[in-house]
Amino acid sequence: MFEYLDGTLSSKTPAMAVIECSGVGYRVFISFSTYEKLPAPGEKVKIFTHLIHRDDAMELYGFATEFERELFRKLISVTRIGPKLAISILSGISPKELASAIDIGDVKTLSKIPRLGKKTAERIVMELRGKIESVDMREPIGCDIVSQAIDALVALGFSLTDATTAIRKVHSEKPDASIDELIKSALRK
Repeated sequence: MFEYLDGTLSSKTPAMAVIECSGVGYRVFISFSTYEKLPAPGEKVKIFTHLIHRDDAMELYGFATEFERELFRKLISVTRIGPKLAISILSGISPKELASAIDIGDVKTLSKIPRLGKKTAERIVMELRGKIESVDMREPIGCDIVSQAIDALVALGFSLTDATTAIRKVHSEKPDASIDELIKSALRK
């Protein structure tokens, strides 16, 4: 329902943030890794979201990156893992390390995450192994223009892998290119 919130950060704690958008404050549950990436209260922020609707409540979960949100969605698809445990898992390990541990079947690393026992770690590996896209393709590149160019190509129908590869190649050849130049050059290749 909500893809992201783009507004002003009103307040933040390691477990929750309030984002004001057009005069409405949205309470968003967050992981510790997202908390570390948030700016100071009063500054602009963009948070990718996932809405959980239950009979008695609507809860909004927020993430600094689309990759982290995708990991959250994969985690809540695992048998007996709800949103609170998924956020706890993402708070106990970086998204990149989590994806890597799942990909190689590292149950020992996953078992060290608070609130996550060996059986649950094994279930995560069993149900998610091979279902998480390459970390290199999904992790933020560190350049907002590059990320926006990749998003634009994905919106045009390119796969995330193809878009990322094309934009990275153009960006390495033309590091000072504008977003328009990146997209046009990538489309020509």
